[in-house]
Amino acid sequence: MAAAIAVLALAAPLLYLTIQRDRESEPTGWNLVLVSVDTLRADHLSSYGATFIRTPHMDRLASEGVLYENVSTVAPTTLPSHASLFTGLTPVAHGVHDNVGFYLDDRLPTLAEHLKGQGYETAAFVGAFVLDSRFGLDRGFDLYDDDVEGGEEDVASGFVAQRRGAEVLESALAWIGSRGETERPFFTFVHFYDPHTPYEGSGGYRAEVAYVDSLVGQLLSFLDARGLSERTLVVLTADHGESLGEHGEATHGLFLYESTLRIPLILRYPGAPAGSRLSRPTHITGVAAEALEILRVPPMSVRREQPFYAETFLPRLHYGWSELRSLTRWPHKLVVAPKPELYDLSKDPAEAKNLIEELPAIALSLRSDLDSLVVTPVEPENVDRETLEKLKSLGYAGPTVPSTGDLPDPKDRLESYRVLNDPMIQSLRPEDGAAFGKALSDLKGVLTREPRIPRTYALYGEMLLKARRGSEAAQVFQALVALDEESFEGHYGLGVALQSLGQEGKAIEAFGSAVEIDPRNTKSYLRLSEAESARGKWDAAEGWLRRAIAVHEDRVIVDRLAQVLLQSGQSGKSAEARALLEGLAADAPNDALAAYNLGQLLLVEGEAENALVELRRAAALAQSDPDVHQALGSAFALLGRREEAVESFRRAVELAPCFAAAQANLGAAYAELARLPEAAAALEKAVSCNPNYAAGFKNLAAIQLQMGNLDRAITAMRGALRASPADPEIQKSLQELIDFQTRSSRP
Repeated sequence: MAAAIAVLALAAPLLYLTIQRDRESEPTGWNLVLVSVDTLRADHLSSYGATFIRTPHMDRLASEGVLYENVSTVAPTTLPSHASLFTGLTPVAHGVHDNVGFYLDDRLPTLAEHLKGQGYETAAFVGAFVLDSRFGLDRGFDLYDDDVEGGEEDVASGFVAQRRGAEVLESALAWIGSRGETERPFFTFVHFYDPHTPYEGSGGYRAEVAYVDSLVGQLLSFLDARGLSERTLVVLTADHGESLGEHGEATHGLFLYESTLRIPLILRYPGAPAGSRLSRPTHITGVAAEALEILRVPPMSVRREQPFYAETFLPRLHYGWSELRSLTRWPHKLVVAPKPELYDLSKDPAEAKNLIEELPAIALSLRSDLDSLVVTPVEPENVDRETLEKLKSLGYAGPTVPSTGDLPDPKDRLESYRVLNDPMIQSLRPEDGAAFGKALSDLKGVLTREPRIPRTYALYGEMLLKARRGSEAAQVFQALVALDEESFEGHYGLGVALQSLGQEGKAIEAFGSAVEIDPRNTKSYLRLSEAESARGKWDAAEGWLRRAIAVHEDRVIVDRLAQVLLQSGQSGKSAEARALLEGLAADAPNDALAAYNLGQLLLVEGEAENALVELRRAAALAQSDPDVHQALGSAFALLGRREEAVESFRRAVELAPCFAAAQANLGAAYAELARLPEAAAALEKAVSCNPNYAAGFKNLAAIQLQMGNLDRAITAMRGALRASPADPEIQKSLQELIDFQTRSSRP
């Protein structure tokens, strides 16, 4: 548990009135659509002056509504900023200081609760796990759709932590469209995560911004087509920006410069002064209040003006460096740090010239304002492994770091930060060659310079595991345990390393320690089940999975339980496994994994027609997954639908050319259609991909024999014997072919 950290408690939310409206012309009962685009810099919208990118749909909003030119957020991190957006409070008032280890106090009213109390129907659709309902932002929503595991994915994968904006928008529009002609107004929150790293494809940040702009266009067109634009307030904003290399920071979270604090804000509503631009400084804590005023809904609380406050505790909580706090009384902005900074934003928007020495009186006044505020402690809660895994996959740091004494300024730790937060580091693989080797070397260098950052050990150990250097990885994780014997990451990583070395018994001990440290995790239970399964102890494997389900019933865990029940071979277990898989498929119609596994089970049980239904659904949801198309082809083959079987198997091998089983099945399907040369080619590919594939060699031999290629048939059967030298059937078949060749060669 990290030591308590002193922060400033602002006495009240901020007031930023913006534009005078004719109250008598404002109707009541309007809908509210609040769109939050994660990591969106204001200066990357063409309506904010960008010339290197086109954002026509967000520009349309601005041309039909009001654009706020100078808007700041409270933190360069997602969860604290959204907590402020929903409550109108700063982090020091609502208590959420980081994405990891903090939860919104359920005693604090939210915008959704307030509007629900005013008769609104409410629904939220989020794009990333960082806004999962477990963090407390779901209060007041009738529907809180945070199913980031519902999108297209490899069916063999485990947890995912984000989904594309198109999936988020599809769900949001379906909910709005399902409401019919109800007279109740609605509040819909739509969260697009796409501009956040890691980016989809090679287009980078700008391409993701353009992608989200297209989604905004679809949203506006939908509202137009349904006649909803005439009675809907649309608010578009962001949680924070992105550094994009400015001040040496690639992404966000470390510093409090305007590149990450300045955000867009556009409001469009019936009767809005179209095309208006407001230059007065505004704050994210005032967005909810501004929306309520336009809707003519009573305010959530009394607002009063304060200077703009911002903070980042990421440096301290995750690296043991100093936190940063800032206070802006326009145009001057003070950043409180071991090396403090003062900027005049009106003359120096890029914050290139530190005025701390030139304007000491202004710096002292702003610092006095900070020091005069109430002090409260910050202490993050322990976080389970599953939550950490999902947050880490989004690029967020790991466990908190106990810190005492004078702490270094993050500006002096940029090199270490760049290494530990390289967006590519977690995606690197040994086959990346020099890049992978450099990442290993860089991590080792950070470990040497700053040996008290747990994240370094975890990243270094994980990369050693990728390189199949299990012994070295075990040493790294043991060092992490020595640094902090209560480190869940250390014990868990040690277990994974030992498991990779085949030391299942010791791995079970390590995972058991991880469970004792944090019994709320589920990943350690899954690993324990795997280890017990490897030892053939099916009852123990089943028991760990049932314990995991008691902690948090997740579809991946339920699916694993079904698999263990089937693999155990015990009587009566298959019926429960089938019931579990049927329940998963029924509860999650968009879950490719559930449909795939149920389809596989139905195939085994001979119910090819029912299997076909599930596998077609899985193929539609996971179009790029070769396993799904391979299984679908098997269903078609069992039903005698050979042409469709060929198409499915061919799709599988297009996606994975060295998928030996799919190549072999494609060969068998071609043979059924008497397309023997194509059958032989597919089987040749199968055995070249897997030289130990005895059945593939046998089938190839049979095809070659049918084609009259006796020599090739013998060669293929010899390959089968090499793959399975003790198989008497192969030995007999090979001898018969050789004897036949001998007889045929006699005059």
